[in-house]
Amino acid sequence: TGCYLFQEWNSTWYDSRRECKQSGGYLVEIDSQEEQDAILREIASRGWDGDTHFGFWIGLTDIFHDGTWVWDNLGKPLDFSYWAPGEPNNWGGRELCGHILNDWSGKWNDNECDNNFDYICMTSKRMYY
Repeated sequence: TGCYLFQEWNSTWYDSRRECKQSGGYLVEIDSQEEQDAILREIASRGWDGDTHFGFWIGLTDIFHDGTWVWDNLGKPLDFSYWAPGEPNNWGGRELCGHILNDWSGKWNDNECDNNFDYICMTSKRMYY
């Protein structure tokens, strides 16, 4: 857990990652159900629904080893996961980055890293934007 910055900029996973790092943080890494629930509550409190905000990139990837999902910042394996049913499925062999589905479930999905979603940064210190 830490401080969160919710960005409404549709960006690729790579651009989102770069923007977070330039701000002094990294794409959010979700370690527990409590943290997942807190993030979903914040999204809901802002009135962001699936019609206007389709999903949020998180720091989840299997770019380094296909099928082995890790948190990008430190390469840490998942202690907690919240995948949607049937996910991750690497549809088309091109889905290497994870995002939160902004539907009723808030579950995780793998997607093509070049697709555009909003994103969530986190840090344990102050971020500058």
